[in-house]
Amino acid sequence: MRFEILPGLPPYGPPAISLTARGEREFREGLVVRFYPNDSDPWIGNFVGGIFDYTTVLDHPNGRDVIVVARGDTCIIDPEHHAIRDRIASDTARAIGVPALGLVVFQGSVDFSAVRSDNLRWNSPQISWDGFRKINVQETMLTGEA
Repeated sequence: MRFEILPGLPPYGPPAISLTARGEREFREGLVVRFYPNDSDPWIGNFVGGIFDYTTVLDHPNGRDVIVVARGDTCIIDPEHHAIRDRIASDTARAIGVPALGLVVFQGSVDFSAVRSDNLRWNSPQISWDGFRKINVQETMLTGEA
């Protein structure tokens, strides 16, 4: 296991590292994740997140980094250096792993984006005015309604 979602900020031990879009320390609880790096001690990150409902944590296709979606705010975390490596989106409604292509697709409010195992990113143009429904992924094909 490379990470675990905690029920809240722990009352003991080293303080959580606050990782926010603004880069400032936040003193409120968000999505709390404990990371287990290969070459250093475990540490805890606190992700306040955005304004959307979707939250998840998943392995990056590169096998080193971790993808954190906290209330729609999506970033790539480097667990070894306790840092945000990259920001993907602020409006993620769903993250979909596509192992056949070695990537993760992110459904936004009006578009899609993806990140591959080599960190190459792709962003679609705006596809919808009001979101999506019936999104389905089968092997390498993504279908749905806009």
